Amino acid sequence: MAINSAASTVCGLVGTVCWCVQLIPQIRYISQKKDSTGFNPIFMGLWLLASPFLACYAFISNQNIAIRIQPNVFMMFCLVAYYMSCLYPPHKKSKKFIYGSIGGFLLFCVVLEVGTHWPALIFGIISGVVLAAGIVPLYFELAKRQGRVVGISFIFLGIDSLGAYLSILSVILGTMDIMGIIMYSLIAVLELGVFASQIIWMIRFKWLGKEPIVDEENMIIEEEETDDSIIGSKTNDETIKNIASTEN
Repeated sequence: MAINSAASTVCGLVGTVCWCVQLIPQIRYISQKKDSTGFNPIFMGLWLLASPFLACYAFISNQNIAIRIQPNVFMMFCLVAYYMSCLYPPHKKSKKFIYGSIGGFLLFCVVLEVGTHWPALIFGIISGVVLAAGIVPLYFELAKRQGRVVGISFIFLGIDSLGAYLSILSVILGTMDIMGIIMYSLIAVLELGVFASQIIWMIRFKWLGKEPIVDEENMIIEEEETDDSIIGSKTNDETIKNIASTEN
């Protein structure tokens, strides 16, 4: 019996909206940079794999309508983000691989829908584990850069985390489903770890002034993120020097 079905539906609806739009900033980020550094296709690939299990679980466990819609919209944006992560370097894949993997995934969804008579708990466990596993590659990326977050939109992470918290609240106020709470909590905790990693990196290397070990990849990223005004000032200095040498 629901504790407060109206509040559950509202939280679920807002959480669904968050999970409908959370990947838009990340997709836009990659599209603008034409680069998917730090955003491993495995991340979105695993989230894609989890989404049909999540959809089946929400349906079988009789969640509210917002929670049922959520996984399908989530799947659509994951599919776009996966495509973008495979399209651009350094993870650039062949068109054959991209379209083949997407086609295989859609076929997998059809087969899974036929098997919705499986116990709901199985779908819940699989979706929770795979969603959590999808974030693990981000931690490998963090380890490469001493904890610095690169290539990930914090707007995306923030909205996604908010969606997870609201979904947890929706489940608590609704069916009080323990499996659902654990599933969304795993996402929230792992994403909180990504935020914490960036904060720790800033404390160590920005505020305390410790010198980071910069590899070639990070040097390239730093150059790309250099402020235009700084680049402009360097260009002006070089121009002045050239004029001066010409006059001499």
